[in-house]
Amino acid sequence: MTIFLTHLFFTLFNTGLIWTIQLVHYPLFLKVGPDHFVDYEHDHTAKISYLVIPSMITELATGLFLAVSNGITSIYGLLFLLLSLVWVSTFLLQVPLHNALNHAYDAEKIRRLVNTNWIRTLAWTLRSLILLGILNAIIQ
Repeated sequence: MTIFLTHLFFTLFNTGLIWTIQLVHYPLFLKVGPDHFVDYEHDHTAKISYLVIPSMITELATGLFLAVSNGITSIYGLLFLLLSLVWVSTFLLQVPLHNALNHAYDAEKIRRLVNTNWIRTLAWTLRSLILLGILNAIIQ
């Protein structure tokens, strides 16, 4: 139960964080403007990493444990598949866009960052809803 609750906590944390990034942070990138953007983007990626890296790694480790210990074909396997989608999107879409934005302001890349980030936002939201459903079933 401790692993499940830890996993639930970090999934809910990451879901709240990604909605904040999706609706507030990333859209505001367009408002910073080219003169100060590179410094802003660099600070954003450096500072957000303190929250994102430990929470995503903990979520991944506990999610893998739940999937393996409950069977990869269980609901936890589906949850791990959704988590894998988050990680694939992060490293194939968002990280390369951030790397490019670390060098220059590019409104089109910022819009692409906002649009592709919906993949992670929706995957994390779905994961949260499923995990809350599991928690509800456990406590009933």
